[in-house]
Order: sequence, then structure tokens, then C-alpha cells
Amino acid sequence: MNEMKKQQIRTIYIPISNQSNKYVELVQTSMKQNGISVSGIKDSLNIIKLCQTDIVNLNWFEGRVNKKRIVSCIGAYIANSVLLSVLKLFGIKIVVTIHNGNTHDAHHPEIVRRFYKKICNKAHALVIMNEYSKQVLAQMGVKHVDEKSILIHHPSYTGAYEASKKKMELAPEFFHVAFIGQVRPYKNIELILQVAEQLKEEKICFHICGYADQEAYRHKIEMLAEGKNVSLHLKYIEDDEMAGWMDAVDAVLLPYNMKTSLNSGVSILAFSYGTTVIGTKTGTLREYPEELVYAYEYANDEEHIQNLAQNIRRAYAEFVADRAAFAQKGAELKRLVNEKGSIEKIGQQYRMLYEKLARANCKEK
Repeated sequence: MNEMKKQQIRTIYIPISNQSNKYVELVQTSMKQNGISVSGIKDSLNIIKLCQTDIVNLNWFEGRVNKKRIVSCIGAYIANSVLLSVLKLFGIKIVVTIHNGNTHDAHHPEIVRRFYKKICNKAHALVIMNEYSKQVLAQMGVKHVDEKSILIHHPSYTGAYEASKKKMELAPEFFHVAFIGQVRPYKNIELILQVAEQLKEEKICFHICGYADQEAYRHKIEMLAEGKNVSLHLKYIEDDEMAGWMDAVDAVLLPYNMKTSLNSGVSILAFSYGTTVIGTKTGTLREYPEELVYAYEYANDEEHIQNLAQNIRRAYAEFVADRAAFAQKGAELKRLVNEKGSIEKIGQQYRMLYEKLARANCKEK
């Protein structure tokens, strides 16, 4: 057992980097601190390195088959299925990290869903970031969910972003709520704009911050925001700006699509800065006490708007009634996210998981 602890474990981590998401960087840092050697997908094409690999860890892998053309989609399905078979042939253990319930904006949803189910069933372990994921995976038809799932929380973003170089000045007499993240259709920005119109008489200021990579959607948001108490910042948010926004706003708005959104890195980011969240009841928000967040569910678009507006009103009323008590919610969320998602704890959990899988490899060999 002591020898196993000292042994370096080698993993191929896919993707090796993600410019728009610090999750990958933080998890890999935690692994390296615990004696896990991390390399990218190119090493899966090198026979010598492949033979030396113990684990392959897949993130958002189902997205690799999300192609516009049906022929390309099927081709990607076959090619990536072959890759999984090769990994198994070499005795490499497959770990799948569960990020979404379904792929956002899938061009051919049924093919993507089938591939997602396939990789989960082929996996030797499923890393989940919240307990609710088990229910979602079971509904997908994934087998042996309880036996294969291991809970490793999303890492805290405390210290991950540079401190803001310039303090953001927002009118102190207003309640400031912001959507922060990539501006895409499944994130329901239109609903925020509709609710902003409903609450225009209140001292609430709405901010939409993030890059809109779809030009048509960007124009749609700009048109819908005209004349409303909404400030648009539709550009890439630099690290120090991200910190500035999180420090400045009173709550973060995340009215995500419940059919596809399971985890929310932006929620973790908000908590890491001591800011509460108003949004749909994702698996992430279910991991935190109900009294600290403003989470809701919905059955249709109309109910979604109603529940979003209701929770913004509730948060606003509590903010006006006692700002110190409202701020304390954020402080407690920060304490909890740092406790659940410390780099040290996550690294140790991955080490334990990988050691278990590596031992199984040794027995099989």
C-alpha cells in the first residue's frame, strides 16, 4: 500500500486545456500536487506512452460528436467509439467527469445523447460534482450509477482570478444583479430582459456580462435590451474584470435551461467571491443550503419567468431589509465552497480514485 502511494500515476486528461473554463486548470493542478502525471490526447496516439498510461479522464467528451452535418456527426461517433475501444484494449481505466445533463445546443440531440450514454456505460468511474447527477444519469439509462459514481466537488475559484486592478463603481442605492458568462441561447438571457421590464419601477439594475459568440443572438439581445434598466457588456471578460464584477454585484443571475444544465461553474465562481445566486435549481445549487441561495424549478417558459421574477423580488426585499444579513449569505457560501472544493481536498480525492483503479489494473494484469 505504501509503495502504491509513492508510485506516480499517469493520466491522459481530455481536454488538456480550456481557455474559457478554469475548471480544467484547477483540477490538473490538484492532480499534479498529488503525484499524478497529466498529459493530453496526443499521447493516446503514441503507443509507448499509451502503454505507460493508467487512466484517461474525459471531460465534455460527448461534445466531440456534436457536428452540424449528420454524416460528420456519425463519423465522429464511430471514430471516438474506436478510441474508447483502443483504450480498453490497452487496459487503461476510463474516468468520465459529468458536467452536463445533455450537450448544450446539440445539432443532432439523439446521436449525442446515445454517445454520452455509451461513454458513461464504458467508464470504470464517473466523477460527479453533485449528488443530483446520479438521478440524471439513471434517467439517461446509464448502468451501475451508484457503484461507479464518486463525488468530487467543483473546485473553488478563490485565488484563481487576478484581483481587480480597478474598483468597479456601481450606484450604491441600487440592487445590482448580473448574468456573467458566455452569452448563449440555453442560458435564457431573454428571460432576464423580460423580468427587467417587469421590475423597472424597482431600484434594481441588471447587467449582462459576457461574450456572445453567435452574431445573430448578440443582435437579438441588443434589440431586446433597448430602453430597459439593463447594461450590456457583450465582450470577453478578462480575469481582473471578472473579479471586479463579482466583487461589485449583489447577486448573480443564472436562469439556465434545466434540461441540459447540471453543473454551474459560474455559481461556484460567485460563491468563491462571497456572492449569492438567483437561478434555476441546477445540481450545483442543490448542494448548498436553500436559505443561502434563490433557487427555483419550472415547468414551462411562463412559469420560468414568474419564478425568476419572484426570486429576484425576494432577494431584493431581503437586501433592502437588512444588507448585512444579505451579505452574510455570501460569506457563508464562500466558506462552504472553499471547504467542499479546496484544491488540496480535490487532489487527494483524485489520488484515492486513481490508486483504486490502478490497483484493479495490477490485479487484472
